[in-house]
Amino acid sequence: MQHYRKNNRRAQRPTCPVCGALIPVHRARIRSTCGNLVCRARFQRCKTSERWRELDKRFAERHARRVARATAERDASASVKGVSEPDAFQVIVIHANGRRLAPLPDHRRREFKGWLQELVERVLASPVEGPIAPLPADVEDTPLLSIYGATCGTCRGRCCLNGGTRAFLDPRAIQRFRHANRKSQPQDIVDIYCRKLPQAPYENSCVYHTQAGCALPRDLRSDTCNSARCGGLNEIRWYSRAGGQKAFFVAAMRGDEIVRSEFIFAAQSA
Repeated sequence: MQHYRKNNRRAQRPTCPVCGALIPVHRARIRSTCGNLVCRARFQRCKTSERWRELDKRFAERHARRVARATAERDASASVKGVSEPDAFQVIVIHANGRRLAPLPDHRRREFKGWLQELVERVLASPVEGPIAPLPADVEDTPLLSIYGATCGTCRGRCCLNGGTRAFLDPRAIQRFRHANRKSQPQDIVDIYCRKLPQAPYENSCVYHTQAGCALPRDLRSDTCNSARCGGLNEIRWYSRAGGQKAFFVAAMRGDEIVRSEFIFAAQSA
């Protein structure tokens, strides 16, 4: 009987899922593997892979649900919009900016100006030797560029929300401006950027984020702003290049609800 109880306790003790070794009870309370570092590393990699697979599965299910919702909206709104062949429009789902417009608070103006002064002083204190990097190139053809613009207009700039009081500005943007305006002084640069601040941008977004888009001209923006493409824009680019698709139904969504939608034609930009 004593031998049976001993073997029964042994059978109930946890084992390492990697090597199969028995794990002491006191260790099993805080860790899922034995004390071997190799086992711990392999177990963690497996758990991470499982976690990512689960996240990928959830994302795919959510995306399929949102696409189905957008497809139904496309078909329902086609007659209202005067579209005779809705199936010709590839459905693209994007996130929607849901912030409201509000006067730019004084404390955000001060925060932006103070940080910009530090950035300009730092850049001019360490001048760049050699050629200055040019602006990022535009997309290849004008019709695609116009589709990008209409898509961003439907979204209303969700990618701008993280710009905050720094507006994604970086040393390269300041270096380009200085290179094009060699006689400008540090305060001149700060003043030019501050004069471009809008009166009522989107609340708690980039200080230059307005209903009409970015308040900065393209040559004053950072590379991040000039070259950014969200998942929706990448989808449009892929469909355009792979199959020559030039007509899209873009649905800007918050969760599973459509906030704004638009039929977009390449011909609109000709």
